[in-house]
Amino acid sequence: MRYILTIIILLFSGYAYASSPEIIRVTDLEGKSFKGDGIKFDNNQITLLSKGITPATFACVDIAGISFHNSPVTQSLRAESVFRITLVSHDIIYGVISDTAKNGFAVHNIILGRIALNFEQISSIERVEDKESSLSLRILDAVKKAEREDTVFLISGDVDSGIVISLTPESVSIKSTLYNQDRTYKMKDIRTINLFSFTANTEKTSKGNLEAIVYLSDGSRLIGSISPSLSERAMVLAQSKGNYQIPIDAIGFIYFKNDRCVYLSDLEPSEVKEYISPKDETASFLWHCQKDRGLFSQKPISIQGNKYYKGLSAHANCELTYKLDGAYQKFFATIGIGAEGAGAQADNLSGSVRFVVYVDGKKSYESEVFRKDTPPKDIFIDIKGAKELRLVVDDAGDGYVLDRAAWALARVIK
Repeated sequence: MRYILTIIILLFSGYAYASSPEIIRVTDLEGKSFKGDGIKFDNNQITLLSKGITPATFACVDIAGISFHNSPVTQSLRAESVFRITLVSHDIIYGVISDTAKNGFAVHNIILGRIALNFEQISSIERVEDKESSLSLRILDAVKKAEREDTVFLISGDVDSGIVISLTPESVSIKSTLYNQDRTYKMKDIRTINLFSFTANTEKTSKGNLEAIVYLSDGSRLIGSISPSLSERAMVLAQSKGNYQIPIDAIGFIYFKNDRCVYLSDLEPSEVKEYISPKDETASFLWHCQKDRGLFSQKPISIQGNKYYKGLSAHANCELTYKLDGAYQKFFATIGIGAEGAGAQADNLSGSVRFVVYVDGKKSYESEVFRKDTPPKDIFIDIKGAKELRLVVDDAGDGYVLDRAAWALARVIK
């Protein structure tokens, strides 16, 4: 069963200006950045606007990403009532379960409003907490869903599986195969609910339009195609069963599946090595590298207050190897100490790491030692014809405590 997005589109033409003088930054495939204070969307191209300057137009196939330096949306509800809902379409919606719908429930998102969802659309429902819970996140990452069953993870550590029957703001009911009966759990006791899905039912964009991935400033992520701007302060994202009208000042980042710019966080490495020291190559799942988030949280990557919605987080010592098969020309990334390692636990203690890049086994780049006060650095490496790319984070020779590094916006360009 499918859902219908009940989003009303206001039919006004014109430019979409941010409601405050925040900067919009467009980065092209050459790594060049262009700043503006407004933007116009028109299917497969965008126009960057800046008062007093001639507008600049870019084809979406030539864009690596669009960053919107807006303030994060602050949830006005208690953190324990907010859930991170991942759909089989790969959309992610943060919100509060508002009421029960037929064969599912409704979620209220602070930006998008009420959205009705069916169980068939949902991959997982995860509680969001104010404090980062590294242990629980790593354990959940390490647990695979039971085949053909829904799974309920409780805060207590207990697990039940079967088929979810109903879900309300107060409770979830499951036809339990473990207990061979229907059981009900209070939502305040739930950590995560994983729902079995037969297929990854991805959204299809309109014919001729590029697939756009839009990150909202509350952490939500939506996938669709961008329609021409229809209001002064919003963009329209089209999906197969409806449209979202999204305020410009609620957007954090946009990139396009243009087949020319590929973020490494959208690829699987061919080899991963994670170890405490070169003498001990025992991997620890507690430190496993993460995609598009901080090492120990669901929050975006952060380096000295700069937020990045795409990239890799890694703990020293870590080596990530990617097969390129000679298909790419350039590698870009912004490197630095992640906010979680910049003295978060003590004023006199912070991480220290070194970044090294190997291309076809040859060292092509080695950074200075990065510490909490080292500003983020943009790097560019020629990888034309390369078969393999290896990214290394080492502990700079002084131990691994708080060595939490970020390869922000790491991407390869064809």
